[in-house]
Amino acid sequence: MLWIVLAFATAVTISLFPTEIALLIISACVILIVAFISPVAAVSTMLVLAPLRVLIATEADFQLPLDIGQLCLSLVILTITINRTYRVFQLKTWLYYIRYLFMIFLFLAIVIINGFVARSAAVWINEFLKWIQIALLLIMTILLSKHAHWIWLVGAVIVAGTSNALIGVYQFLGGSGAIHLLINDRYFRAFGTFGQPNPFGGFLGIITPIAIAISAALFVRLYRHRSTILERIVTFVCVLCSIIMLCGIITSWSRGAWIGLVIALAIMASAIPRNLWKGFWFGSAALLLFISLWISNTLPTSITNRLQSSVDEFISVRDVRGVDIDPSNYAVIERLAHWQSALNMALSSPWLGLGFGNYEIVYDDFRLLNWREPLGHAHNYYLNLLGELGLLGLLVYGKVWLILFTMAWQARTHPNPISRAVAIGLLGSWTYFSVHSLFDNIYVNNLFLHLGTLIGILVVIYDQTLDKVEVSSCSTIHQITQ
Repeated sequence: MLWIVLAFATAVTISLFPTEIALLIISACVILIVAFISPVAAVSTMLVLAPLRVLIATEADFQLPLDIGQLCLSLVILTITINRTYRVFQLKTWLYYIRYLFMIFLFLAIVIINGFVARSAAVWINEFLKWIQIALLLIMTILLSKHAHWIWLVGAVIVAGTSNALIGVYQFLGGSGAIHLLINDRYFRAFGTFGQPNPFGGFLGIITPIAIAISAALFVRLYRHRSTILERIVTFVCVLCSIIMLCGIITSWSRGAWIGLVIALAIMASAIPRNLWKGFWFGSAALLLFISLWISNTLPTSITNRLQSSVDEFISVRDVRGVDIDPSNYAVIERLAHWQSALNMALSSPWLGLGFGNYEIVYDDFRLLNWREPLGHAHNYYLNLLGELGLLGLLVYGKVWLILFTMAWQARTHPNPISRAVAIGLLGSWTYFSVHSLFDNIYVNNLFLHLGTLIGILVVIYDQTLDKVEVSSCSTIHQITQ
């Protein structure tokens, strides 16, 4: 009877609405039904759909009451409440896990104090809520981590990255037709559903190290043990996703993404051996391999020139107020001018800054003479944060990421091979994020929802590592699906 009712409702929907609208309605209903059955499905749906925010806002014929990421987050909170997932935790357990939120709470406390000096309260609230949502997703991921359910969230993150990368490759081959993103008079810089290439590259750069680490672990598993057909399929799919996302990063033509990924892979290589010195030599060898490819002109000339321009930017850091601007140095001088504007903001209010997210609002008071456009951020998140939150905010922010690095490094000793691979991948993700932040602000397009989830997964793996979790003798695929 249930299937008859569902079939009848589907037929009525198709007959009453155009095909595209009918498919949208049916898909939404399926997502809602599955989400209410399992909160894990709701979080997975959010992770896949959240990056569509910019695409829906710019291309859709209709406007949602909230952006897609916030709607999905509301669905997650509702399903967790209905399923009463929080009841699996006793007060003692809550107090145990709350320690992992201490530095984030301290950062939020500084942001609250900073709100009293912010020129635009609306912009400040918007940035403040991003970190509230990061903390919420961290807690929710811990709630849903029972029986290794967190592995499904990792899968959802990889699916989100792969689907975006496929869109990016299509755009690179001419699908976007954006003349201002033309490369070598033939290809186009990919931007996925992010609207801009740099945050698109940043999104893929955070996810790709995790996919590569899991692919390597599964491949080693196949090599050492007799494997089932299902294990081979999962390994093939994971390797394919890694390759697609690597192609997406290359087609983004984002220098920050390229440099960040190379350094992230080197750090991941150093984390594979448990011996520190062996790890150092592994990482050094990986980095030297890339440098030798660069110096020997083995890499395509266009990529080499693109990377060289990034090195030139950092070498040429200087006061640019008296520099003559021409087409050859415009991009470098523009970035340095915005760095200098952020430093001017920091000098004006060194301890508390001028308001979280208020860089664009106060930019006109601190900009250099020839640079009127604020561009939204300082093209360096650390300087951006220094200007907006002051030295206190920057130090606590740095402490948050230092703790995440330490947790990921220690979690790489997890006895379960898949958990260990995810920990090493997360170490690469944090490395990538830290490096790319030297070039851009990538807390955009709901990417902070993925960050909160990944931090929660790291907390779960790290806590299991401390408890010296025993590894069962079951197969890798059974570990994933249990």
